[in-house]
Amino acid sequence: MKLYFDKLKKLKNEEITYFFWGIYVLISFLNLVGIFYASNECQLVFKLIRYVCYVVFLTKIFIDWKNGAKITFSMIVIFLLSLAIAIFAKNRSILFIAIILFALRKMKFDKLIEIALKIYMIGFLIVVCLALLNIIPNWEFSRGNMPRYALGFIYATDAIGIYLAIILMFLYIKKDKATYIELLILELINVFMYSYTNGRLSFILVSTMLILQFVSKFQIVKNIFYSSFIQKCLKTVCYTLPIVLFLGLHILVIMYANNNFLANKVNKIISDRIKLTYQAYRNNNVNLFGTNIKWQGWGAYGYKELEEGEEFVYNYVDSSYARLILDYGIIFSCIVIYAYRETLMKSYEEKNYWLIFAILFILVWSFIEQYLININKNLFILSFIPLLEMGKIEQLNYSNISKMIKK
Repeated sequence: MKLYFDKLKKLKNEEITYFFWGIYVLISFLNLVGIFYASNECQLVFKLIRYVCYVVFLTKIFIDWKNGAKITFSMIVIFLLSLAIAIFAKNRSILFIAIILFALRKMKFDKLIEIALKIYMIGFLIVVCLALLNIIPNWEFSRGNMPRYALGFIYATDAIGIYLAIILMFLYIKKDKATYIELLILELINVFMYSYTNGRLSFILVSTMLILQFVSKFQIVKNIFYSSFIQKCLKTVCYTLPIVLFLGLHILVIMYANNNFLANKVNKIISDRIKLTYQAYRNNNVNLFGTNIKWQGWGAYGYKELEEGEEFVYNYVDSSYARLILDYGIIFSCIVIYAYRETLMKSYEEKNYWLIFAILFILVWSFIEQYLININKNLFILSFIPLLEMGKIEQLNYSNISKMIKK
């Protein structure tokens, strides 16, 4: 009977955690919708709801600890580092991400992604339809003479970026079970999204993923993929890509500073992103724990009122690899790149190929977009959770701490 009630209690705790995870994901999604983003009242309500979720997650952390979960060296390092970033850079986002990851240690990764996928799919469909029907604002921006529509979201890039995030989660959950009809419909939606948003990289990445999903169904492709040569290539990519992209971005910035032809060409192709990154490094200090920078981009520009006395000067840096250093500092940047590399290596050893592909696309995507450590759009940050088990500290068990306090 006691065993039964223990199982019931565990189930209840898990269901509560899944429920509040869903609430947190929903609020994160709604925060990307233009009409809510532009409303100070909505922002305040969303903030209050998020803090309720954080309290629930902190309670979950304590209950897990009390029930025998170990405090680890990696958890302490991340907590102290996120605290330092909050103090020195006035940026608490990493502290909140750490709380979420700590709380979800015992939860099922696939179920967490599945919950997020359902919320994003339903929310995305509703928002886009409402925007097309002019029930909610469909903000218009431009790239040269070409109009770009946000389809109800903050910015055009956000709209197709959210669709890319949905595709990543969908293909991870479905794996090789997606039907040809589903893939065709998803590609047609992709073409539709591109026609409105002109989001080039996201369009290319979505098309590439759908094509890979399509060809993966053929036995000849499977045979090629599992060949020793392709497996060695994939292993090399897993071991090196996070570092290559991180260093590659900064090498291009240095080359651009020296008026290099190749860097100028790349800068033109990716819409002045190298130039803006160079200017950000020139105008801001690089610190161990990040810098408090007021980023101003085109998202909601012209539709959301500026704060009193605030002037708009575009300085937004899209590349996640530069924003890591600028926002969170050198130490945290190294840890994030290490975490992605370790997750890829672990996934390769476990033959978790669909997670590998999801992360590889995120890494490439993050070269020119702000997604690498953005849990609102990149739910695969949850794949870092196993790394929190590194270096268990027995002395910090709940029972040991309780004995010390009683003494």
